[in-house]
Amino acid sequence: MSGSSVSERLQSSVHQALSEEGAKSRTIRVFFSSPFGGMEGERETLTRKYFPEIASYCQSFGYDFIPIDLRWGITKEAADNAMVMWLCLKEIDNSDIFVGFYGMRYGWHDATGSDKLLDQNFEKAKDDYGWIMQYRHRSVTELEMRHGHLNKIGTIPSCFFFRNESFDTQKVIDLEVSGQKGEIRKYRAENDKANDLRRQLIREVKQKDSKQHLISMKDYDTPEDGATKIHFALMTYLKTILPNTVEPANTFKDIFLQRHVGFFASKLMKPFIGGNDIFTQLTLHAKGQAVIPVRFDSISVEDSMTSASYNSSEASSISYEEVGQKPIVLISGPGGGKSSVMCHWMKGFIRDHQNMIVFYHFVGTSAGSTNARIILMRMIMELYEGLEVQGQTEGFESAPDPEKLATKPIKDITKELGLVLKQIASHKRSALILLDGLHTLSLGKQGRPLSWLPKSYPKGVNLIVSISSKNPKLRRELVGKRRWHPLEIKSLDNDCQEEIINQVLTPRGKALSPYQTEMILSNKQCNNPLYLNIVLEEMVMFGDFFKLDAHMQDCLQAVNTKELFTKVIKRLSNDAQLILKRDDVLKQVMIGIHVSNNGLSEKEIRHNIKLDQREWSHIFFSLEKYLTANGVILNFAYSDLNEAVRDLYLPDPEDFSYAAKDLAESFLEILDPIVNPSEDKPIDKGRVARVASELPYLLSRTLTIPGQKEKLVNILSNIYIFNSLYTPSTKYDLIGYWNELGVSFEKKGKTMFDAYRESLEAFKQTNTATSGYSIVEICDDLASFLIDSGFYQFSEEFYIQAKEIQEEISSKDPNPDETLADILNKLGNFYVDTEQFEKAFEAQSRALCLREELANNAPDKETRDKYLSGMAMCYNGIAILCMRQKDYDKAVQNFETTLSYHKQALGEVHQLVADTYNNIGSCYYTHKQYVEAINAFNDALKVYNQVYSDSLPPDIGGVMTNLAMCYRYQNDFTQAENLYKEALRIREAALGRDHPDIAHTLMAIGLFEIQRENYSIAEEHFRRALEMFEAAYGKSHLLVAQAYDNLCRSLVLSQKVADAYNCFQSSMAIYKKRKVFNRSSIGLMYTFVEYHQSKDDFTTAYELLLDCIRHEERRDYHFVSIEAVYNKLEESNRPPRDATTTVDKGLELFPNSEALLIAKLDVCLQNKDVAIIAELLKSHNFPSTSYFLVFNACVQASMLEQGLSMLEQLIACDTSDQSKVRALKELSIGYHSLKQFDKASEYLELLCKLDPDNYTAKFNLGRLQILPPYNDFSRASILIEEALKIATNANDEDSINEFKVCLENLTALND
Repeated sequence: MSGSSVSERLQSSVHQALSEEGAKSRTIRVFFSSPFGGMEGERETLTRKYFPEIASYCQSFGYDFIPIDLRWGITKEAADNAMVMWLCLKEIDNSDIFVGFYGMRYGWHDATGSDKLLDQNFEKAKDDYGWIMQYRHRSVTELEMRHGHLNKIGTIPSCFFFRNESFDTQKVIDLEVSGQKGEIRKYRAENDKANDLRRQLIREVKQKDSKQHLISMKDYDTPEDGATKIHFALMTYLKTILPNTVEPANTFKDIFLQRHVGFFASKLMKPFIGGNDIFTQLTLHAKGQAVIPVRFDSISVEDSMTSASYNSSEASSISYEEVGQKPIVLISGPGGGKSSVMCHWMKGFIRDHQNMIVFYHFVGTSAGSTNARIILMRMIMELYEGLEVQGQTEGFESAPDPEKLATKPIKDITKELGLVLKQIASHKRSALILLDGLHTLSLGKQGRPLSWLPKSYPKGVNLIVSISSKNPKLRRELVGKRRWHPLEIKSLDNDCQEEIINQVLTPRGKALSPYQTEMILSNKQCNNPLYLNIVLEEMVMFGDFFKLDAHMQDCLQAVNTKELFTKVIKRLSNDAQLILKRDDVLKQVMIGIHVSNNGLSEKEIRHNIKLDQREWSHIFFSLEKYLTANGVILNFAYSDLNEAVRDLYLPDPEDFSYAAKDLAESFLEILDPIVNPSEDKPIDKGRVARVASELPYLLSRTLTIPGQKEKLVNILSNIYIFNSLYTPSTKYDLIGYWNELGVSFEKKGKTMFDAYRESLEAFKQTNTATSGYSIVEICDDLASFLIDSGFYQFSEEFYIQAKEIQEEISSKDPNPDETLADILNKLGNFYVDTEQFEKAFEAQSRALCLREELANNAPDKETRDKYLSGMAMCYNGIAILCMRQKDYDKAVQNFETTLSYHKQALGEVHQLVADTYNNIGSCYYTHKQYVEAINAFNDALKVYNQVYSDSLPPDIGGVMTNLAMCYRYQNDFTQAENLYKEALRIREAALGRDHPDIAHTLMAIGLFEIQRENYSIAEEHFRRALEMFEAAYGKSHLLVAQAYDNLCRSLVLSQKVADAYNCFQSSMAIYKKRKVFNRSSIGLMYTFVEYHQSKDDFTTAYELLLDCIRHEERRDYHFVSIEAVYNKLEESNRPPRDATTTVDKGLELFPNSEALLIAKLDVCLQNKDVAIIAELLKSHNFPSTSYFLVFNACVQASMLEQGLSMLEQLIACDTSDQSKVRALKELSIGYHSLKQFDKASEYLELLCKLDPDNYTAKFNLGRLQILPPYNDFSRASILIEEALKIATNANDEDSINEFKVCLENLTALND
């Protein structure tokens, strides 16, 4: 809370967005000032009796109470180092409340003019506090009271307490009587002059213009009385101020602006040299006049390639009438001066362009300042305020409500930014936006760099950002992809270096010799401003003039900033050890910060290594310039410093592990009293969140140490830690911590389940009604998390617990229960996923009924929309159930209802809307309507892109997989391949490589590789997917069977048929066990029928064929095959025939199957009876080809007459003339061969009538007229002559010759 008065700070409420960043924990620092001697009683009572109560009260409002009392326990060593005065005054600067109390003793002062140590204290403090030289002979206590109150009355809340002199007088008497003469000096003025100075100081404090600014000023009788009055005054003041901190005042802008103004001012106080060229370019750019010639960074094809269906769209989605110039990207290495350039240029620019709206944000200067959401909110509110300040409100839309804005998705906040920018431009206003330190932004696991920041800006709005050259990813994004203008900060030249040297040293009364100056100028590392400033600070801090050259040479030997920091750390460590008389205390502080996840607070550091306030003050002030404060969390300001700490103190990974273990133990100690409070009151979730942000991370870095895995499991399963980490933004971190265990997926799932179940039972025993935790919500979250982690089989127990507890609660209230409906909806979804369809429908139906009743009785539209959204979730669950049961038409119908309700309740852009589009696309895909599916999937991606503008969640990877499959079936392999790769990358980044959702993508890619004939690659994908599914769902899940099937296909195509058959057997066992045999692949079954037939293994082939004909997708050829295979079985091995496996059953199912007809014919032919075949041909309306097929079979079986009867049956049917002609021909020939000439003649007569130009038939009919019983030579001659005439017309010479010979013979016979 340092930097402004506690009243200003505590009366400002932090916006809800801040609390989401974990900034609930703030500090109240109270400085206690008094002479050390004689005031021990007050301090003892305060410390033991009152401080715990004050700390507890402050903590209830989210503040840490930190009492500062440097006199307590101060050592002779610290005094001998002449740091007492400087430390005291510095701590007052860093405090929020000042408390002074006095007895008779005036305090440490130079009464004789011979106190050299005090002289040294004045000398060391005067550089920072020059005013103290006016009070050269006053006590240190008086200097504290002047600095804390009299010199700046009203700036810091203060209170004073003066002990009555009668107590000290009596104390002196008592000590004399008891013989403790050495203690008497503590209760007696040092001398008369000291007594006068003390009384004069008290009168000055008590004067009217001072008193009106005091919290309290009292006299007291005894130390106990004094401590009681101090406690009462502090509590009274805190009770007046602290409750105001929870009021929803509109202080969002002020809270952040205060931090940023402070950072701005701190940069302006430091020397800045050069930069004129950069300043000129920045000014021209800010005025819209810049044309900066730059060479854009090269960008690889991979960097520039964007998925055809998933583009990183313009963040604001706002179109401008006229687009302005490209933003500037200010770039330098660590310590290269980016922030200083920004601040010093901005100072002059703002002064000269007061009509321009200017927004600036320094990332990392305060809690929440690294969060994109908060940056956008600040930007929007301050740009709107800039318009209002300039009186430009007419025609402008008003600023959005910050409270409502904070609850919106980030894509909506980005749109609000686009709107205010558009308003600025449309009204011909100008605005400048400066964002410093974008490389320090917080990005989650799925973070997309700066996707929330618009790529283009309207004319009149100009943007300047700064990044570190050590972040190539951001540089590629901004300079490579967006083509923003890079502006490199040049290294310092010698003139600039000399000017910096003078500006740093001259005010401190120091100067370098020419030799020393040349040492710096000749060192190329001093071209870096940070490096140079560190060297100069080291010179200032170095006290031995005669060794200065050697120390400077040692510093300048550092080849980079990291090595220089290493030297600084060593010097600081030696100083701390000398002054504090504790080994490695600074080392422990720096190691703690280094191994932490996000940095540490003062209180956490002190708790970790057991520092008292005096020790911490020295450490903090020695490190202050190298630290950043994100709220109360301290971290290293420079990455090079962080690396230096690692290389110096933790070069071995094992060292890091043990350091993390020590810090983890400290956080465990912090956690215990938080979750086990001594009183029945709400648990401070903000403090739990702070521990949760560090403890699991630390334990995950210690797993090489025996016993640490168990501790990690205990912490991850701790219900309070789980509740804090299971949020949309951190649940993947939680999954990641479990993955760190390094065990198999199956074992991890069992470990998670057992640990959470045990922890939940313990939680039930200790949870109270006032704790702020709901057991129903915890059970619900545990079940959802296990599903998120891929362990469906373990989640049901927690869902059932949540349902049963909520049903008991609901039974006491006649009104429908939304919480119960939500649990039933989730439980129904779970049952669908685990193939328990009846239970799924029952749960969804109950949930839908409850929500319909709630919607019908809703008091207003907002409430009704909420319940409509709940109804949509139920319809969605029912739709997915229909889809899994292959009732796709009904599924689409329910999805459309879902979509309608979601849009009505949530708007067009919401994750659930995107989910529904994805589900609709999946239905179309299943129907092979790929164009419609692609449209639906693209709609889903469009909405996802708007919802998740700052991240890439696994949902997007799932839609990309679906979209890729559509393109695969359209043979667009290029599109499909790009989408598959991106989908896999997104999902692996979000979920880890072993999550079962990854397996779905791998299955799709494997099928894609089969289509491309990359069978070995497909096999690898399928094997990996199989392992994931088995580990996640157990070995009997349908997804496992599907993975086996796909692996089987790849092995068959790779000619590894024996291995493929093993996979096939595994999948078949699952389908049969789960009683979903019809989901098995009948195509694979028949593949292995043929395989075993080729191996003469007819027994196995027969068994497989039995499965085929029992399958709902059976075909006629399966019945044909089983008949053939059965007949090949040895008679001794032939099983009894089941009627359902026979050809007759096949014909019943496939009555028009020629294959089955032939199979039946074979049996009939063996029995020499084809009557049943004739019946089949007639009753089943077989085509004429089937008749001829049966006829030919009969002929070959020497059953010509039965065959001829089939043809006779054919010509009796209403068949085509062509078929009748063929049948009559075969009948005539057949009966002729049987010497049944009358029938042959009959059919030839019919043939000639049907085909009068058929000269062969006429000829044959003529010949038959010669034979008995006709003996009609005349008619024979006529028919043959007709045949000859037709043959002559047809130029059939062979027939002509044959017919003439026959006529000649016939004439001879007649003669």
